[in-house]
Amino acid sequence: MLNAQTPERSQVLAALERDLLTKKDQLNLLISMFHQLPRMSRSYIVPVFRSTRREIAMLRRQIRTLRRY
Repeated sequence: MLNAQTPERSQVLAALERDLLTKKDQLNLLISMFHQLPRMSRSYIVPVFRSTRREIAMLRRQIRTLRRY
């Protein structure tokens, strides 16, 4: 595990936070696309929406773990 005082740890944490912001932007874009699509086409976005939410949860867990130690 990365030590709390190392610059590598802060770089990894910053990269994870950037990834989290990117995924949140993607999720917001998907939500706006979802509302603009006709009902029959919405089923194509739902799996992407779910996987993006899983990725966000995973990134949050990684960030939380790095901040604890």
